[in-house]
Amino acid sequence: MNAAEKILIIDDEPQMRMNLRALLEDIGYQVLEAGSGPEGLERAASARPDLILLDVRMPGMDGLEVCARLKADSDLRPIPVIFLSGVLEAQEKVRAFQAGGVDYVTKPFHFEEVEARVRTRLDLGQAQRRLEAQNRTLQSALAETETLNRKLIGMNERLRQSEALKSQFLATMRNEINNPLNAILALTMELEKGGIPPDRARMIGALVATEACGLDFQIRNIFCAAELEAGDASPHASTVDAGAVLQDAIDALSHQAEARAVQVNLAGAAAGADFCTDPGMLRAIAVNLLSNAIKFSPEGGAVQARLRRVGPALELEVEDAGRGIRAEDQALIFEPFRQLQGGPARAHQGQGLGLSVVQALVDLLGGQIAVASEPGRGARFTCTIPERQPQDPTRSSSAEGNTLYFGETEEID
Repeated sequence: MNAAEKILIIDDEPQMRMNLRALLEDIGYQVLEAGSGPEGLERAASARPDLILLDVRMPGMDGLEVCARLKADSDLRPIPVIFLSGVLEAQEKVRAFQAGGVDYVTKPFHFEEVEARVRTRLDLGQAQRRLEAQNRTLQSALAETETLNRKLIGMNERLRQSEALKSQFLATMRNEINNPLNAILALTMELEKGGIPPDRARMIGALVATEACGLDFQIRNIFCAAELEAGDASPHASTVDAGAVLQDAIDALSHQAEARAVQVNLAGAAAGADFCTDPGMLRAIAVNLLSNAIKFSPEGGAVQARLRRVGPALELEVEDAGRGIRAEDQALIFEPFRQLQGGPARAHQGQGLGLSVVQALVDLLGGQIAVASEPGRGARFTCTIPERQPQDPTRSSSAEGNTLYFGETEEID
């Protein structure tokens, strides 16, 4: 028996309350009294007893009404009620149970009977509370298990997608690497044979340089994406001539531009001098934007690159005169491996990593990227990069790989 168990006696007869109180306190219970129905309701609400002994026949508010009001209160409803009365008629017993009573004791009663019925109801109440507590614990455990299962299912799905996309990526990369590599090998083997006219040798050299530069660009992007995916990329700021970095990016793509007869025009390079940022990341951003613009420009077209300061930030803008991007596609182009023209007949080769790498690098530098485009009127990409303090590491890419470079993607025909 719990020494803290409280029993409330509601009975209009003082002698009956005194006798019950003596019995129950002698057993070890804490006993409260009320001499009327309204008083009993007040004591029940304030004391929250573990059991109520309730007289059926009381003047004014009788026990049946008291019990009905107790059961109408969600806080008091769980308290078991044992009715006390003289000989109850069958109909009165039915009404007592309908009102919410769990048992009854007829007067005059034997103390042993009262003790047994009280103890039984208190034990049942304790068992019920333990069961409810266990159910709550079980429900909590089930909810936690369901949450973990959903996370596990999500992780498994990501792993499945990752494996599928890695296989697709490797198959794509086999062609993207093997094709220029085979071309380089074939051209160098032709040079090795000797006896080639100077004009032909210069042409072969130019072709080898173009293929090698393209291969170098793709491999650099792959390594950059892998670092971002693994969470190993973090900015290392130093003061650089941003105009020189942009010019270096243009020079690195000169073979690609010449192959398509695309003119790359640079404006405002001097405005970017002495800017503190990660030079490698700035170069990678510029190279990818410029390569993308050259790729989608019409042969003989032009690409405009602009560099200017906007307050404490550097603004890099690259604009082409290509076919443009539909509004509904502008968010898709920053997804890894995304090319808006898919399938084996796509016009432009590449892994589809460029703009996703740009987005991730701009994020790491704390900047923003925006695209403005209309179909048939080209596209303009604008990166705004805030200036940093030297050797400020800022935030690094998540070790969990928030940018899923080898996750789900699709190509749009």
